[in-house]
Amino acid sequence: MWLAQLQQLEQLRGFVPQPGSHFQLTPAFAEALALELCSLFDGRLDCKLEGDQTKFRMFMEETVLRLRHFSAQQSTPQFTNAKIDPNAIVKACLAAMNLRDRSQLGETFKLAFESRFPGQSLDAYENTKLLSAATISRKQIEVDAAYCCFWRQHLSAHKGPIYVWADASPQAGSDWLLSIISLIQDCDLPACVNAATSLASSVRAFRQALAMDDKEEMVRLARKRHQDGEFLQEAMQSHRQVPIAIGSRASSIDYKLRAVCRKFWVEAQSTPLLESLLGSVRGFCTDLGTEMSLADVSGIKLESILPAWISDYGLQSEEGANAALTDFVFPNAVFCPGVLHVCHNMSLEADSDPAGEAGDANGEDSDRLDVALLTTTIRSEWWWFYAQMILRLNSFSSDFSSWCEGCECHFWLKPKYVQSHAGGRSRAVYSDECEQLRAARKSQGFQSGHGDGPEFSPCPLAGRRAPQLAAGAAESYMEELGRSYLLELMECCSCTDPSETDQVLSDFSLGKASMISYLAQKLQCWRVLPWRLAALCVEDVDEARRHAKEALDEFVRAPANPDLHHRLTWKHLQVGSATRSQLEEFIGGQDLTCLPDLFKLVSEMRFLPVVERIQEGDHSIVNRMVQNRRVNGPYIACAIRMPEVKAILSSAEKYSSFLGKFEEISQPDHLAKRFGFWRHPLWQNACAEKFGKRKKMALVSSFLYSLDVESQYANLTSMKKAREKHAAKRKSIQEKWMAYFKPKRRFSEAAVERSAMASHLQTHLVIGRLYSVGSDVALPSLEQALKPAHMQAVLPLTDQGAMDSLLISDAHGVVQDELVDGDQPLETLFFRITCARPSRRKLVQLPAASSSRLGPEDLCVTIHPAWLVSSRWYVDAEPTKAEGVNTPIGILSACRANPDLLRESLTSWSTVKELSFVLAKGEASMNAQVMKLLQRFVQAKAFPCQNESTHEPRHLKLQLDSADSQFKDAAEALLNLKAIEVCSEGAEREWRLTLSGLQQLRHVHMSSVPTPVFRSPEALADLPSEDWVACSSWELFTLLKHHGWTLRQAPSTRARRQALMPHKLNADELVWFLPSTAVHPHWCYMLALLKSTSLFQSGDLEVLHHCQSKAYYTKVLERKHRGHVALPDKSLIDRPDPKLVLEIDVDPDAVPSPAGGDPVPAPRLNALPPHEEARSDWQSGFAGSTVCNGLFFVTNSVPVS
Repeated sequence: MWLAQLQQLEQLRGFVPQPGSHFQLTPAFAEALALELCSLFDGRLDCKLEGDQTKFRMFMEETVLRLRHFSAQQSTPQFTNAKIDPNAIVKACLAAMNLRDRSQLGETFKLAFESRFPGQSLDAYENTKLLSAATISRKQIEVDAAYCCFWRQHLSAHKGPIYVWADASPQAGSDWLLSIISLIQDCDLPACVNAATSLASSVRAFRQALAMDDKEEMVRLARKRHQDGEFLQEAMQSHRQVPIAIGSRASSIDYKLRAVCRKFWVEAQSTPLLESLLGSVRGFCTDLGTEMSLADVSGIKLESILPAWISDYGLQSEEGANAALTDFVFPNAVFCPGVLHVCHNMSLEADSDPAGEAGDANGEDSDRLDVALLTTTIRSEWWWFYAQMILRLNSFSSDFSSWCEGCECHFWLKPKYVQSHAGGRSRAVYSDECEQLRAARKSQGFQSGHGDGPEFSPCPLAGRRAPQLAAGAAESYMEELGRSYLLELMECCSCTDPSETDQVLSDFSLGKASMISYLAQKLQCWRVLPWRLAALCVEDVDEARRHAKEALDEFVRAPANPDLHHRLTWKHLQVGSATRSQLEEFIGGQDLTCLPDLFKLVSEMRFLPVVERIQEGDHSIVNRMVQNRRVNGPYIACAIRMPEVKAILSSAEKYSSFLGKFEEISQPDHLAKRFGFWRHPLWQNACAEKFGKRKKMALVSSFLYSLDVESQYANLTSMKKAREKHAAKRKSIQEKWMAYFKPKRRFSEAAVERSAMASHLQTHLVIGRLYSVGSDVALPSLEQALKPAHMQAVLPLTDQGAMDSLLISDAHGVVQDELVDGDQPLETLFFRITCARPSRRKLVQLPAASSSRLGPEDLCVTIHPAWLVSSRWYVDAEPTKAEGVNTPIGILSACRANPDLLRESLTSWSTVKELSFVLAKGEASMNAQVMKLLQRFVQAKAFPCQNESTHEPRHLKLQLDSADSQFKDAAEALLNLKAIEVCSEGAEREWRLTLSGLQQLRHVHMSSVPTPVFRSPEALADLPSEDWVACSSWELFTLLKHHGWTLRQAPSTRARRQALMPHKLNADELVWFLPSTAVHPHWCYMLALLKSTSLFQSGDLEVLHHCQSKAYYTKVLERKHRGHVALPDKSLIDRPDPKLVLEIDVDPDAVPSPAGGDPVPAPRLNALPPHEEARSDWQSGFAGSTVCNGLFFVTNSVPVS
């Protein structure tokens, strides 16, 4: 009735149903009508109904009340204590992860719906609301917990290798440890190896089919590649583990080990499964930070790693279940250094200034802009050429890391980016091979980006270059890059000054050698056992057998002590093991697939990751989504794990199983028992205080991601001691074994002199300068220097035949016909310094039986061949290497070479700044005219282009007048060597270098002005005393010896050293003291001894004491100290040092010490360890109250006094 009366109101036409339509009153319609009536009720109704105004007002008030009562009775609250469908939670979280402001989810959905369905409205669904931003934030923990339970089901059935990427980075207010695991089932491992091998071999087969225009074969190969790619993508699963927060100043290896184990525990949820997963890990790929030690942690049991409140809830495994973990937490894992960080640091080291200084000519920085200098620089041809060289050097790291990130099956499908015009945008240009593969795939109806093709990214095999690194392909690839970059530099050279061109090419050679030596050290692990076994997976079977034989021979020559080997090496290669017998069969000719144990081991190492970009990508995702905000653990977890949840939607079976896990974690108490923190002190406190579900879920998000103080700052002292004890035991065994081959040098004058010589080399040899030694001075290769001690000591260094075998290249020392520029030895080896302190580089810890480390006295050098032309030495700018050596890097050390021979033959050379070239195989034909002609060919760029498939072919030629007799003979000599060719005949014939001539072309330096590095004692004695401050430790040592000073070892105790008789004027005996063989720290002491006579005579010094501090001798040299010091009482010299006693340990009733006795030292106030300091701050901040800050709930706490 009242609805019919309302039809007469014109203001409510929008609420009146159409005639003949079926009307159903809904709560939403009633609420909207009531609001409209209230807005029109304020005296503005134009009443046209029968009756007076008062009755109508009463009618309208009654109608509004009835409408609101109807709406309140019929509406059901959607989000107040009502259970939300798990499907709605998952879909809402997936949608919200794409928005920065989650409160805009409803508006975004409405706009998207209206844009997709124009003319449609969501009014019919107004009673159904989307989840609010606060609800989504609270439900994230349930989604992530359900996903953990979902993965527990998969991990419990997993039997196969696991590979881990791990890295910690400060993000969102915490140092988050993120990790990714890759899993392969044992049953799928042989098929994965076959698929990977098939994909790699199909590249050559497809190219052959393309050359023969065999369409059917290309289609067959495309179909096979597609099948292999889809299988690998399904079999090699990738999974992101839960993020774990690391506390500030609590990021040591012990805390990170606990964090990694908790990652596995959260998804294992039982100790037996956790032990099985830890034993299945085969490799860790991280940078060279703290995480690099995760694979080798030993001496710790699993129950001591996990928190005590986890192991209390029935988590102890059966008896003997931890037997495999008593020595190593990850018994079958190896560490794989991440190549990206290695290449980045390699570029930084190559770009650094060797002198360590930068500024103007006076060594000072200037903030004033020199416009004239800037203009001159921009116009300089040399500056642009040098910039091109720097660009090529930095391309080494980018191209090498890109090669490591790639794979053997899709490298040929990468496009090349070219510019259509100057300043235009680059466009991708695909090769003809790639286009033919696309056409073959399209004919089979394969979808782009699936299975294979240039859009198939990322390939499951990307970043798994372990076989290539173990086989030495990295060094070969770097050499190939170096040759291509050098030709590119020669093509783009625009310098008209030959000396400037010579300088740029020399610096390029030096930078390339420095990078090669850096990579050889950083990636040394791939050349030793057990990493080297990955080389058995190479495609060439003969090469694989050669690597297997070398690896077995290396193990046989090593000592039979398990503490000196890597645990995997000893496990698989010890006498009597099945793997060793199968390795011998493989070397004898047996097929690898017929040897099950060896095939499984090699196959697992085939997929070791070597690039960490996939993990760095997660850090960038978190940083992009967080934007410097402080967020909780569930937000971080969903940011990196929701894409995996989204992938489950494509499988109805998996998605149904995932939704079923929400029942297991529906209540906080279920979560506490499922994840094992129900005995946590804060959880017990929350249960006692009867916290509600919302507060308990906040605690769950804190415990699950290790955001509580008890987890981040737990006292791991016992765990650290157990680990260090086990590591110290192994280290002592290795040091004893090393001391057998390299005994510790005893104190003697010869040992001190050798140490002084090493210091002299470190301080006086300049990086990039040319030096030479006699060929009888051993310069072992870097590979030989990095081999284990027993392999270095097999050949005695005094035997000339052994010496020749240790040389990098015994064929590149050139015998002189006549002595030039001074008295030089008959054979000379030229070298350059590439790195002065390679021992300071952070490297992978390798077993003592497989490798050695460089010492602090070692220097990295490059050996350069030389030619004697017209009584002048011409030294090749490019280094060389001997046969069987991977890198052209050698080691110069005063402790490895004969000190007398080194001191007599080490010579420094200056180089003439001119551009010179020779032919490597035409030494007999080289003369000044031939070298000048070669220079003209290079400057005219008359040589074949580097790669005519990517560059426009050049037709530059060199014109020579046939009547020019100066170069006629030189051209004929080069023509006989087939180094040049005639392009056109005529009065001015046109020539250019042949491809053979270009390959033999060598850029050389003419050396001159030889200077001995070690000056004779007579030459040093002739120096004025003012020049002694520029002398090295060895030169001061030589001067002291020349002036009659006698060296003795200083006493071991401080009191005895202070009791030594000081040096005075006109002393009867000139004696000086050193505590050890190290000389460099006592440079000021030696200089003060040499200058003591003049200081005594001038009255600035009265007495000079021995074994004093550096500050004492500095003041003496500055004439600010007369030398007197307080001497100890001689009666106390033989008395042992007093023992420190704390005040709390002193008896208050004890008799006080007599006058003049040793006073009791005050107690030392040590700083609290991180865990105690954090706990103290936390307790003092929340003591005596119940606080809810989103992370912790603390009640009835007692303040710390």
